[in-house]
Parts: sequence; structure tokens; C-alpha cells
Amino acid sequence: MSQGGYLAIAIVLIVALLAFSIWGFIHIRKMPVPKGCEDMVASEEKCGGCAEAGCPLYAKYHKKEDEGK
Repeated sequence: MSQGGYLAIAIVLIVALLAFSIWGFIHIRKMPVPKGCEDMVASEEKCGGCAEAGCPLYAKYHKKEDEGK
């Protein structure tokens, strides 16, 4: 196969992967929210007991002295 054929295959694969990614993103956004997750709002009650230090909300609901424990 010539170099142009390989280039065409590569372009078709990239376009197909891009189209599949866009299609998946659109369909995931249309899915309904799982039961029990409808009112997921960060609060002291919900986030105060969480130990997930990688969460962006961790610093907001945990004091510096809690990290040493």
C-alpha cells in the first residue's frame, strides 16, 4: 500500500474516534441521574466526614489540624 493509503486510513481512524467520542459525550449527558444522586450538593453534613483528600471540596470542609490525625 502506498504512503497516501496509510495516511487516508489514519485520517479516517482519527475522524471515527473523534466522532465516537462526541457521540458518547452527548449520550452520557442525556442519561438520567442515578436514583439517590438527584440532590448532590456539598454541605458540612455530607462532606465533613469524608476522608477523600483528593476531592476539590476537602479543604473547604476540613480544618488544617484535622490533616495531622
